[in-house]
Amino acid sequence: TLVRPEARMSGVEIEIDVASNVPDVYGDEEVLRQALLNLLRNAIQASRPGSLPVKVSVYPDGGSVRLLIRDHGQGIPSDVQQKVFDLYFTTKKDGTGVGLALVQQAVEMHGGTIGVQSEPDQGALFTISLPALASV
Repeated sequence: TLVRPEARMSGVEIEIDVASNVPDVYGDEEVLRQALLNLLRNAIQASRPGSLPVKVSVYPDGGSVRLLIRDHGQGIPSDVQQKVFDLYFTTKKDGTGVGLALVQQAVEMHGGTIGVQSEPDQGALFTISLPALASV
């Protein structure tokens, strides 16, 4: 809801797919919300107007909740993928290099993991895994 206006202005749609049986996660709602907003904004900015939608998927995965955010932008070169979570590293002209480092910190402080996969001109897929409340 918070990023849909920004997405529309950029000519990008957002598709959400949440499984019906997703367990709750334990954590600071505001910290996790800011982390997800950062990832969604990055995905919107990376996507080309009129491209396939930014897709957000959430589903249970064993004792975890898995969240995927996929964009359809230019992708992240393989030599850069290892650096995207480094503080002050950015590929954006006006970027600060703080956003993804904070996202990683937020996920890890909740006992989770985050990763990225990307191929040139195929967009990027960010995957977050957080412990389900029942398994904490």
